[in-house]
Amino acid sequence: MQVEVDGKAYYVKLASEAGHPGLKSIFEMLANDEQKHYDTFKALKAKTTPSFHGTTVLADSRNVFQRIADTERGNVEVTGVPEAQLAAYREAQRLEVESYTFYEDKAKVTEGETRDLLLRIAKEEHAHEEVLNNVIEFVDRPNTWIDSAEFNHIGEEF
Repeated sequence: MQVEVDGKAYYVKLASEAGHPGLKSIFEMLANDEQKHYDTFKALKAKTTPSFHGTTVLADSRNVFQRIADTERGNVEVTGVPEAQLAAYREAQRLEVESYTFYEDKAKVTEGETRDLLLRIAKEEHAHEEVLNNVIEFVDRPNTWIDSAEFNHIGEEF
């Protein structure tokens, strides 16, 4: 359960440091999912039936990215974040990989509804990792554009 508390706190911190309202909303969605996971495990521990509703963070984050792309293409405040912030996003991604691996491993030695719940949460953690991959790719574009195929001949004679 502490992993979910720590995850929520980390996403709240990333949201407060996000330089763009779209990125802030994505981190807030991730924080809300971590809270739902915590509430689910708390209910299990109390031997009550958890009310677990699946995440919409993947679809919702895609909508955020689409709105940003439609309205703010090329806005330097959205892309090109400081390296420390990018490192924090990569750390969050690493933590999501650890989380889904942990839940998948626990599910292997668990039965019944608890097993199914662990697998559903692991699937959500996979979705979180994908969202973070999209965030990283989106904000890191200015750092990687020169490596793209169309620019790899810069400086060559024609």
